[in-house]
Amino acid sequence: MLNSESFKEFGWDFLGLFVLFSVIGTFYNVLSTYAIARRQAEHAFLQNLLFAGRFVFLVFLTSLGVLGIISSFGLGLILAVGYAVVMVGIPTIKIDREFIREAFNFSVGNYLANIANIAPNYLMPTLVLNMLGKEEAAYFYMAFSIGNLILFVPNAINTSFFVEGSHGLKNMRRTLKKAITFSYAYLIAAIIGVWSFGGYVLRFFGEGYVGGLPLLRLMAFGGFLVVLVNFALTVLNIQKKVKDIVAINTLKAVLFLGLSYLLVPKMGIMGVGLGWIGAYLGVIGALGVIIRKEV
Repeated sequence: MLNSESFKEFGWDFLGLFVLFSVIGTFYNVLSTYAIARRQAEHAFLQNLLFAGRFVFLVFLTSLGVLGIISSFGLGLILAVGYAVVMVGIPTIKIDREFIREAFNFSVGNYLANIANIAPNYLMPTLVLNMLGKEEAAYFYMAFSIGNLILFVPNAINTSFFVEGSHGLKNMRRTLKKAITFSYAYLIAAIIGVWSFGGYVLRFFGEGYVGGLPLLRLMAFGGFLVVLVNFALTVLNIQKKVKDIVAINTLKAVLFLGLSYLLVPKMGIMGVGLGWIGAYLGVIGALGVIIRKEV
């Protein structure tokens, strides 16, 4: 389990990089949101795609151990932010007190929901590292990164749906069905690809990384749950039901971290995949309760 001995290698270099990349990560989120607000979702998609390419840097930084994992993460952020600055531009900073007053609750709510949404992804590598060691952490990180990369196409479709929905859709239900159908069709193709070629992709980074293939396959199948939850959250966001979104994302984070903490010691990195799926199943149940109350 977690103990002080496992943190000995985390020195000032690690702390400095963590703070630096946290700041860059803030710019990343701002620029991505800025692109979406300008109805340039394609740039937000490419920005996310470049960030997902961080696992490529890991190939050249594996000798640095934990520092290499953190550095590859940061380099992906820097690449994505650089692209956004060039293609989208830097938003003009202007204090609009009337807008802040009107949008304060909505903005704060979405900010808290976003923290709950991304926190497990930042914390999980450290949790796996301390429970299973460097080798298993590397297998997990690679499989988890590629698994999230698979979801970028459905996420891009979801983003476009959110942009158009925010500007008003005549038939939101029909558009939603089409978006989910396209996302699921893509996932079926992605699952076939992962099942057939996932081992070759992981082996490209080293023979040992094939150990993450079961986790990658599990994440690919779990994508069907992720797509469903993400579109449901987007509908809630369009309807400005921020409290529900915060509650759902918080529940997802607690379930993911909690289940992984319990399962990883018994099942290795597969425990993360099962915890991930369990969290989304729990969230789908909670969404069902919310929908029933509305009906």
